[in-house]
This record gives sequence, C-alpha cells and structure tokens, in this order.
Amino acid sequence: MTCDTTSWFKGKVRGFALVAAVVSAASAFESPYGVVAHVSRDEFKDRARTFEAAKKAGLEWIRTDFLWREIEVKRGEWDFTRYDALVDDAVKAGINILPILDYDTAWSRPAWKHLDMWGEFVRRMVTRYKDRLRIWEVWNEQNSSFMWRDHADAGNYTILLKYTYNLIKDIDSSLTVLFGGTAGVPVDFIEGVLKAGGGAYFDAMNIHPYTRPQPPEGVLDAHYENLKSLMYRYGQDEKPIWVTEIGWPTQKVRRDAGIVRASLAVACPGRKTWKAVFAPLPGIGGKLFDNGMLEAYRTAFPEGSSVELATPEELVRLMDADAVDCVIYPAQDFIGSTMESLIAFVARGGVLMQYGGMPMWWPQRILPSGLAVRDTSIPGDSYRRRLRISPEASFSNKQISDSTRLYPAAAAKGFVSSSEVFKGSFFLTGKLLKPGDELIPILVGRDKSGKEIVCAGVYRLGGDMKGSLIFAGLDNGRGTNTDDEQMKFAARSLGISFAEGIEKYMWYELRSKEGDNLYDMEHHFGLLSKDWVEKPVFSSTAEFIRRRPAGSIQLRVPWHSGQKTFYHPQWLRPDGKIAGMVWSICGEALCTLVFDRSGATFADLIGRPVSTVPGSDSCRVRVALEDSPVYFEGARLLRIEVPSTPRPAPVFTENGK
Repeated sequence: MTCDTTSWFKGKVRGFALVAAVVSAASAFESPYGVVAHVSRDEFKDRARTFEAAKKAGLEWIRTDFLWREIEVKRGEWDFTRYDALVDDAVKAGINILPILDYDTAWSRPAWKHLDMWGEFVRRMVTRYKDRLRIWEVWNEQNSSFMWRDHADAGNYTILLKYTYNLIKDIDSSLTVLFGGTAGVPVDFIEGVLKAGGGAYFDAMNIHPYTRPQPPEGVLDAHYENLKSLMYRYGQDEKPIWVTEIGWPTQKVRRDAGIVRASLAVACPGRKTWKAVFAPLPGIGGKLFDNGMLEAYRTAFPEGSSVELATPEELVRLMDADAVDCVIYPAQDFIGSTMESLIAFVARGGVLMQYGGMPMWWPQRILPSGLAVRDTSIPGDSYRRRLRISPEASFSNKQISDSTRLYPAAAAKGFVSSSEVFKGSFFLTGKLLKPGDELIPILVGRDKSGKEIVCAGVYRLGGDMKGSLIFAGLDNGRGTNTDDEQMKFAARSLGISFAEGIEKYMWYELRSKEGDNLYDMEHHFGLLSKDWVEKPVFSSTAEFIRRRPAGSIQLRVPWHSGQKTFYHPQWLRPDGKIAGMVWSICGEALCTLVFDRSGATFADLIGRPVSTVPGSDSCRVRVALEDSPVYFEGARLLRIEVPSTPRPAPVFTENGK
C-alpha cells in the first residue's frame, strides 16, 4: 500500500534513483567512510591486518601522517622505503590512503618560515605518489601551537597553505588539496585564514569536531551549522566539508587523591571531612553524564566525606542554602544559569573545584530537551574575572608548551609523591587577584624561559570574598564515556554528519593503544582493542555503513524535530531503497511512525530485528524510541506522532543504576 500523501515525493524519488544508479558503480575512492590508523608509524608492521579490519567495517579510507622528519632523515638524505611499501600494500588491499603532509625537521622549525625546505619535501612526496594518492592534506591541527610547532596563527598557516596549494597544483592541477584538519571547529581561526585570502588555496574544508564526552546532539550539528554559515559569508559554501577525526574515548577515570586532598587542605586548613556535590552536564532527557567521575571523586576525597550528584537546579538550591561545602564542576564547563549562585556561594566561603582543562572555559545552557550545549551568547571571561581566575595555555602564551612535565609544590608535600608523573597544558596566574587573595601552587612546571608556572593550585580569596577555587589543568582530567555510549554516539554522529551535508567522515582511531596509562584518553578511542578485539562501536559503525553504503544520497527532507528531541535522517541507497534511522533524546517514548507506504522493516544499531506494533493503518507503526537508534528501510518516514507524556529518562550514575 502507498499512502496518498506522497505524490510529490514519488516524482522526486525517480530523479534520485537515476543518480543512485550512477553512483552505485563508484569506486572505493568515492566512499565517504574512513578511519585514522598510524600505519606509517608504530602500526606499520600491522598494516595488512589494519587494512583487513578497516575493510571489514566498510572503512575504505585510512588517514595517516606522511612525516617529513622520517623521510628526510638527515638533511638532504631521503628514504622512501617505508612509504613505498605502505602505498603499494594499501593499493593492493583496496584501501585509499589520505596522506597528511605534516610537521617539520630539526633544521626547518617552524616550517612556514622555511618554505624552500618544506617545498622540497612536498614536491618529492606528491611527485612520487600522485598517481595513486589523489588527495593531500596540508598539516594537522594547525590551530594548536603544539601541532603547529610555533605559536598558532591563522596568517602564518595561510602562508604555508598557499605555498603548498600552488606547488601541488603545479605538479598536477587535478589533485585535491585538503585544508589541514583543525582541532575542534575553531571558527575564529578558520575565519582568520579566510580573511587572509586562504579560501583560494584549498579544495575542501577539514575539521575535527570532537564533542567528547558529551553526546553529539546539539553540539555537533551546531559546529557544522556555524562553520557552514562562516563559509557562506566568505563565498566558500560550495566547497565540501570533511571530518577527518571524531570519536569518543573510553579510558578509565582518574582523580588523583593526593592532588585533591592537598588542594582541599590548602582551601580550608583543619577541615577533615567534606560535604560535596558533583554537577556533571546533563544530556539526553536530563540524564547526568557523570562518566565514572562520581566514584573517582568519592575515592579521592578524604575518608568520611560525601560526594553526591546534583542537577543544575539542585546545585543552585544547595548553594543558596549553604547545604554543601564544595561544588565540583566538570572539566572546563559551567552552566550559565548556576553562576550567580556560585559566585555568591564562594563569596560566603564556599569552595569550587574543577579538575582538567582550562578553568571555567565553556559556558553551557540547557535546551528544553534537558541537554546541555555550548552557549555562545555568554562571554566566559566575564565570570572568570568576577571570580579572579586568570588562566593561560600555549594558544595564549607562546612561552607555554602543551603536556608540560609537572612536579609537586611545597603545599603538595605529604600528599603527592615526587615519583609520580603528571603532565599539564593549562595553567593559572594571579593577574586578577586583589589584596588579601593568593594563588597557592600544588603542581608546577617550567615554561620555555624556565619560569615556574602553576598547573594545579588553589585561589584562596580574601577581602570581599571568603572562599577558595581549586583548579588542576592536567592532561588526564578530561571526561570519558562508556562502551555503550561510544557505540551509540558513533551511529548518531554519523547520522547527523551526513544529514548536515558532510562529505567524508573518519573515526579516530581504528585500534586503541591501551598503553600502561589506562587514564590517557588518547589510548582509548579505538574501534578495536589493542588485542584486535572488536569493541561494540566497531559493530555499530559497520552496521551504519551497511545500512547507508557508499553512493547513498541524503534526502533533502526535515531530519529532526523543531526542538531537536527526535532525529530521523533519511537517504536513498544505490539499490533504490529509501532507508533511515530514528532516535529520541528526550527519554524513552512509544511513538507512532507514519510512512509513505507499508512494508518498512526495522533493526537496532547493530542489525538485530526490532519489535513493532501495528498502528491504525498499514502506513503507521508503533516503535519504542530512545537514545539507541532504530534503522528502517523500504519506506519514507513522513512524521513521528509522539505521546503527550513520554516516559522521562532515568538519571544514571557510574554503575548504571
């Protein structure tokens, strides 16, 4: 049966089908799916197995570094042995390599100031491999001073980008030049490149829009829309956007007890036990994403203390009533609606703790769905100034290095062992302190000039404010996700990305390193474990690709509800079938899906059949929707009929209860 409401859509499908018939014959080169794998580096010896695993998941692209320092091993001495073998084996395996032209050598740092040397490297690489590698990425995360090997600057990157683009096009004008994948979606940096004329010197934009540990909804789509708006303003909107890194790590959570207890002892000398609340960012349906942090803080606080979860509303109530001693915010983030209560709480003698990243850096707001998203209307520095917080990092102070080695300060003696290894990238200064205030170091490092810098410390306030602020800018302080969240977020981010018009999507990374440091997020992004065991996210990624194979065409129809509580992207497959996926971020609800015809089939995010209930006619099907996507195929979804009172999502703690 076909419903009468689809006469317009039927005509559109005929056009789509003609295009799909052509696209279905496209080679692996046209696949939109890829993954990062370090097959040019430490994973070179495992390249055959890596190619096999990627192909099994449907990932036709592998992005990897083409490191200048490993090819020109000494000045004027070039060795292509490893890269020749890599490219040969990839071609045989049916894998497309996306090479990143990156970094520098000891005699050419920074590269943008040594364009003649850089150009010789680029010329040799492109000339040697151009017949098999048709796309070249110019640098990686150049908006990070650590990756740029100099103070990150849009104008300086534009100089290198322009030089490289012209050089590559002179070699072969049909080659594609890819903007270097940015760390995050730094619209200010990208606009700086466009203002400098850089829009003429790349063929495709390229970003790394991580939202970890938050889910993708409301954040990822906002990243894309902001970027597309920027590109439109500068006449670059016809160029495709690639995502060459995205992912959610699953490392263990660590809150070092020594650092926490030393900081608390400084903040309030003599206090033995604490009553604290941890206020993680709310997610789907108001679900609190504590990501294992609650138990980590409970372990780290002094014995006899209590640490409980609190929603933003509960947090305000507890602070206003002085019902807690210490408030813990998640790394870098804060909810704007809680700030007035927080400032008053600290003024009366309360303690704020924030572990990981830049302190009080990302303002958040709560959507009607209960989800916390970045709030660009709030200038974060206004609240930092009121609290007298003055942070810095490599992007604001060129004397600072990322991942600086740290050592215990005097206040940490007896709490933190000098043999422990800590690294930090975010630091505190006392520039905004007033008479009676002091910054007491807990962990310190040295900048490039040898000056001592404070990574973990306590702002102990005096005068008109009586409380304390505890911050630790450690590299291991950022959030994590469960395997289940990683599996769901991967599928949902894929659905959102292609609905937003992203041309290529590459997961970071294929295989987890899982080194000795179980707390390092860089070691736990993989689709596979270190032992090559498929993680749940491998299955959900492979299932998405199976459901939306290369050559599929996204349908230009609404793909989310107005409030962005229901998501339902759809596409036309090369075989002519309409397919899509649907999920809810407002709690579980038994919804009626209305299709343009009968006969739709349903499966969960790893391909298992989903139970449905017939609706009032053959075009209506009742399905329980939640945060785990449901795939459908064989019919076009017209609308979702939602019960007036969907069941609220439960609030989860680290043990899932």
